[in-house]
Amino acid sequence: MASITLVKIAVLLVLITTTVDSSEARSMRMKEKKTKMVFYMQDWETGKNVTAVPVAGKNGTLSSILNFATVMVVDDAITEGQDRQSKQIGRAQGIYVNSALDASDLHLLFSIVFTNKKYNGSTIEIQGADRFFLKQREVSVVSGTGYFRFAQGFAVLETVYLDLANLNAVIKFNIGADTDLETEMVFYMQDWESGKNITAVPVSGRNGTLSSVLNFATVMVVDDAITEGQDRQSKQIGRAQGIYVNSALDASDLHLLFSIVFTNEKYNGSTIEIQGADRFFLKQREVSVVSGTGYFRFAKGFAVLETVYLDLTNLNAVIRFNITVHHY
Repeated sequence: MASITLVKIAVLLVLITTTVDSSEARSMRMKEKKTKMVFYMQDWETGKNVTAVPVAGKNGTLSSILNFATVMVVDDAITEGQDRQSKQIGRAQGIYVNSALDASDLHLLFSIVFTNKKYNGSTIEIQGADRFFLKQREVSVVSGTGYFRFAQGFAVLETVYLDLANLNAVIKFNIGADTDLETEMVFYMQDWESGKNITAVPVSGRNGTLSSVLNFATVMVVDDAITEGQDRQSKQIGRAQGIYVNSALDASDLHLLFSIVFTNEKYNGSTIEIQGADRFFLKQREVSVVSGTGYFRFAKGFAVLETVYLDLTNLNAVIRFNITVHHY
């Protein structure tokens, strides 16, 4: 009987030790590190060694990145210095899209894949609205891998070289990793594919054909008005700029990837990044707020979506966003 009791005690001690060790390990793994870095993205669309190419555009035509709805795929060199021949430390791989009706805004969606000794194989994920005609602007660091697991932060971008005639540029990235705030807000996204003042256009589809957003594999580029009220004429407080894709074989699901770019007085110039599966035939559904810039740096949260107006014949809709975010 005594030996059985001693065995039980021994097992209990092992379990307690394992639990403590596991807890300490988790704590060590989750210990926060702040990293700041500066590097340069070499974005070349013409000349030798092109690294950025257009793959889709409005009405199915390939076009200049200076035109609304053009989609670019990139594998740009990331260098230590401004010069294209300076030491390469990684690649910027992914896409960016001209997602402003006036062509003044690029929506960035790419990975910085590091190849230098210190961070080799690690990545950070860049997402956000790049108002590229401004001297400086912010985009979000929404995640990472390897050395940068759980990364969250922002990057200040500055174009240090621009050849508009040939569409080549060098962009400086200054990346930072500052108490926690909670913000709740409600607004409306005016998504209009037909009629006057269209703000959502198909740029690619299955088998290369342009198609309805109600069909699987259709890619839409949007610059939708964000308004205070449901009516299209109500006060505008921002724009939803980026893309969404019908990503369900049965066509019942849109995948959202866009920035809410605020233009109202309180949040002017700040952004939040929307990402997730929008099962649009449900009355209510949730998507993620994965990051933000300006007032919403380090934002994390969710948005409850509800379609308050839907014209299936003409593919026009108004979607109510009820958002809760934590940020710094």
